[in-house]
Amino acid sequence: MTNDILSNNDAEKINGCHGTSDENASAEALNQLSSLEDSLISASIACEKYAPDAATSQLTLGPSIHVASALRKKDLPGSNIVTVCIAGKNNIAVSGLKHLLDYYSHKINLCFLPNPTDYGVDDWQPSLKKFGEERNIRRAQLDELYKTEDLLFISLEYSEIIDPKKFLTNRLFNIHFSLLPKYKGMYTSALPIINGEEESGVTLHKIDSGIDTGEIIDQIRFQISEDDTARDLYQKYLDNGILLFERSIGQLIDENFASTPQPANGASYYSKKSIDYTAVKINFYKTAFEVRNQFRAFTFREYQLPKFEAWEIAKAEITTERSIKKPGSTVSENEDAFVVSTIDYNISLLKDYHENFWSLCNLGEIERLESIIHRIPDINLKNRMSWNAIIIATYNGHLALVKFLVGAGADLASTNKNGTTLLMYALSHCEKSNDQSVFEYLCSLGADWTPVDTRGKSVSDYISEKKLDRLLKLRIAKSISLSLK
Repeated sequence: MTNDILSNNDAEKINGCHGTSDENASAEALNQLSSLEDSLISASIACEKYAPDAATSQLTLGPSIHVASALRKKDLPGSNIVTVCIAGKNNIAVSGLKHLLDYYSHKINLCFLPNPTDYGVDDWQPSLKKFGEERNIRRAQLDELYKTEDLLFISLEYSEIIDPKKFLTNRLFNIHFSLLPKYKGMYTSALPIINGEEESGVTLHKIDSGIDTGEIIDQIRFQISEDDTARDLYQKYLDNGILLFERSIGQLIDENFASTPQPANGASYYSKKSIDYTAVKINFYKTAFEVRNQFRAFTFREYQLPKFEAWEIAKAEITTERSIKKPGSTVSENEDAFVVSTIDYNISLLKDYHENFWSLCNLGEIERLESIIHRIPDINLKNRMSWNAIIIATYNGHLALVKFLVGAGADLASTNKNGTTLLMYALSHCEKSNDQSVFEYLCSLGADWTPVDTRGKSVSDYISEKKLDRLLKLRIAKSISLSLK
């Protein structure tokens, strides 16, 4: 049984009659609608009898609700098919939607609801809109979901306010990035660090009329290490949130779970006004421990790094020196760091050279780069575009710099967020400049030709598309070389 059982014309009839003043045409359309519904029901009953694994949700034009609606009218098997909507953003929403598509699409009607700011482009996190559309999953509208009876709605970093009173269902759930009842509301990657918390977690809870106040269904706890930044903590939320979703979603679909009200004791809430990210300022009239926590809490490279004296700060460390100067005063400075006073102990603020490093990679200025590379703790660190140093150098065709970076430990398996490999970047440079030296060098190092990007294409595919067949000879030569060894 396939998803193309209905033609586009049939789908239009199921969705409703074409606008017309002709009563006979309207009556004919209604008769055809009834006939189509009967056909769907007969097909779904046969499917249940002869191929149970191919559920009625497969009898659609993509993951729509047409079959479920038809079965509901006839009150036949399959009429209780639930519509599951993933609403939200980033890797947790994309992973949740993919998990449902891979393991539950035979028993649910699947749809998604991206955040309004999701324009269908991957950045440092994948786009839910792009993922859903590429896999032909139905994109829902909130007004439509309000009217859907058999709905299971799951918020995974969804940005809009959900009013339960507008829904016909009470199966509304959210995964919140904190250990509720603590840290309801905003900025859960920063505030626990500012407050010196040693643990956090993720919480699956019901959505009610409050802000993260619904009954708790399940939680996962984890430790916050003393070196974790806001970026590190956010990654832990993502990783554990995905685990929590995958272990709980079956229970939510089957309505086989228990929940408990949130206690009042230990609860906390923070609004959007609790941090102004447009004017982040470190308060040095605190202990060194508290000041260091502030630097950790505002370190999220994809968005911002904390600053001191116009320098972005990569890391803060407490020294053993007691502070004598006024808090916030510079005790000393060199090319690597500032030492700054606090209420009790001086604190060392390590200057961040990554932006300068990436800029030099772009320009190919190897001599200046050599002078600062010892200040780069991780040459494979990626920028906001998910490019690292060797990707930048490869794309720009800086052969000497590529060789230098390889010698310094650059990762030859580097890719960007879309899975674009170094050979693909070298191919782009070759195409625009007719210079294949970087491509040849990477091949000589044994660069892998087999990986595919998010479009499902390998570097060989792109070479064929661009008609740069001369580059395929390099792969043939490599294969012959390997066979002779």
